[in-house]
Amino acid sequence: MISKQLNNSLAKRYGNSEQAGMIKRAFDIPHLSEAMQVAIANPFVAECCVVFSDISGFSIRLEGKTANQIKDFLDEYYAEVIPIIYERGGLIDQMFGDGIISVFNQNLSKSAGADVFKAGLATAEKIVRVFAGNASFTTKSALHKGQAVICYIGDNNYRQASLVGAIMTVVHRIEAVAKEESVNMLLTIPEAKQMYESVKAMTGTGKPTWRLNIFKTELKGVGSGPQSILYEKYNR
Repeated sequence: MISKQLNNSLAKRYGNSEQAGMIKRAFDIPHLSEAMQVAIANPFVAECCVVFSDISGFSIRLEGKTANQIKDFLDEYYAEVIPIIYERGGLIDQMFGDGIISVFNQNLSKSAGADVFKAGLATAEKIVRVFAGNASFTTKSALHKGQAVICYIGDNNYRQASLVGAIMTVVHRIEAVAKEESVNMLLTIPEAKQMYESVKAMTGTGKPTWRLNIFKTELKGVGSGPQSILYEKYNR
């Protein structure tokens, strides 16, 4: 989301009064029309699945690149990622550098479907799969399901619709320890545990598309003691 101050600064920088309308034009994207029609008159609590996807070692990859090269790099990345999110009814909550947080919730997007975990997981998997083997865009995704408060926050200078709650803390912490080319989530999510148990019970000789494993790590502000992280590693 762009603040009033940044919008005005850009207008001055480019000397074009038309820039004052850039916020509106930023939302004149067909995929976002449904989200913009949702009036959040009051805060409400909703069951959501949140996906945090980004590029591994992003800062290192940009060393020595020009401003235009960085812009082109991100444009190429987002041109792939954003349509994947919209495919399954996801909406973008935040974009910052290479990081993008998307939310799946029926209150915001009916096309997300009833099973928000399934929609979020399929999105995270496709993002990882699309870039698998691409040395420039090695991706990783963190996923969490739970309740979030959805509300408008800010003042007249900067105001945006946002998700607030422990779900956001958890997904940020998981992303920080996420493994490359994989989808990472807490094993305590019922759907994640069921998925892991189902895969363990399977037998066969074929090479699976995804390989499930668990690692334990401390997540600041999440539970007490090490947390079990289930990660789906993509098999190229």
